[in-house]
Amino acid sequence: MHVSLRPAPRWPRIPAWSIGFVALWALIVIIARIVEWRTGTDLDTCLFHRLTGHPCPTCGTTRGLLAMARGDWKRSFLWNPLTMGGAVLVFAGSIGRAITAKTITLQMSQRERRLFLTIFLVLLGLNWTWLIYSQR
Repeated sequence: MHVSLRPAPRWPRIPAWSIGFVALWALIVIIARIVEWRTGTDLDTCLFHRLTGHPCPTCGTTRGLLAMARGDWKRSFLWNPLTMGGAVLVFAGSIGRAITAKTITLQMSQRERRLFLTIFLVLLGLNWTWLIYSQR
């Protein structure tokens, strides 16, 4: 594997669809919070959880990000360790890019890609197991 830094714009161009997706997600979260606050009922916004009764691999991400925004890092990582770790890496990378105007690139062989994917899938499985047993 070869890791290198390459010049990049300090502020990347963000696709319109991703801005729309995040805006829609934020709107759903805000509406769910208002409904929960007014009715006192827990509004389950995860379709997978609603259908199966089990958390999906990303369940807890919204609650984790909200906890992270409040500064409650421990609770944030308890909600979903994998996605919160990813959020921290993305944030750190964004800050690094904004300061240095460089981005990290990874060049991997086919074998290294397969190993990377295998490690990711194992971590995803462990994370999902954590979610299933911690949210009982």
